[in-house]
Amino acid sequence: MAAAVVRIAAVSGPSTRDVILLACWSHGPLLFVVFRSKVLPNPGQPVGIVCDLRQLPTEDVDAAAFHVLAFEMVEPHHYPLVFSDRAGAIRWRAALDTELGDQTVGFLESVGTVRDLGEFMRKSTAMRTSIAVAFVASTVLAGCGGTPDAGEVTNGAASPSSSLPAPTKYEYVASAVDAMVDGAPVQLRPFPFSIGANAVEARLSSALGDGCTENGSDVKGQWVVLPRGGCTFERKYENARRAGASGLVITSSDPLPDGRWQTPPIDLTTIPMLVTDDQDSVRRLVNGASVTVSFDASVKQSPAE
Repeated sequence: MAAAVVRIAAVSGPSTRDVILLACWSHGPLLFVVFRSKVLPNPGQPVGIVCDLRQLPTEDVDAAAFHVLAFEMVEPHHYPLVFSDRAGAIRWRAALDTELGDQTVGFLESVGTVRDLGEFMRKSTAMRTSIAVAFVASTVLAGCGGTPDAGEVTNGAASPSSSLPAPTKYEYVASAVDAMVDGAPVQLRPFPFSIGANAVEARLSSALGDGCTENGSDVKGQWVVLPRGGCTFERKYENARRAGASGLVITSSDPLPDGRWQTPPIDLTTIPMLVTDDQDSVRRLVNGASVTVSFDASVKQSPAE
């Protein structure tokens, strides 16, 4: 599982460009992942997740690894200080329904204070933790300077690429969304870097199911409503676009953190894409016939400092 997470995370694309994987290993039924995320308030803070592999929704290793990457690493989360003190280098949290015993908590408290990879490895070995795979973007885990994005990957280690483009700062600016379903107001917000919309009483459709596979449905000119889960937002978007949708709304039964990606997923700018976790709005969208949506959006680009 650790090897699969490393392999998928090493592939550059919309699903991985905002996370930097630092280390990944397994011990018994638990998977440990340490990474940085550009969408968190402190992008330099290493964060860790502990995931009980028995809680994953699939036994397929690659699919399970993709689930961990997409829904525990890439999607913005709040990382409260759980298993390490404020001086710790790593902020840990439990993913899914993982229950941690005293030994695991003691281990996390111990490695949470490491300052470099060597100490991290030594403490892991001392705790009898079997490291199956370690993927290191930097030897620094704590606040001792920035970490370069991973370049070429060889044997599980990353080295900065000399051909990386000059860094660019992007700012996504969107107005409030004015939206109604069958004449009743609903709460929607744009997915970061979505284009704006000006749709009047467009037909709603749920014909694409969860949106994770192409099912042959023709939704040309319609706004597709898809539930969160099963695959990445990017895959849902692409399948909706290919089916001819004029817009996409992803609904969630759980709160969606208001993350802001650092790099525009430029392949998500053909049709508007919005999200909602307001349950009254979700019900109206799922049961409604038509939607009216209006908002403005733009991307500001400037050289990074």
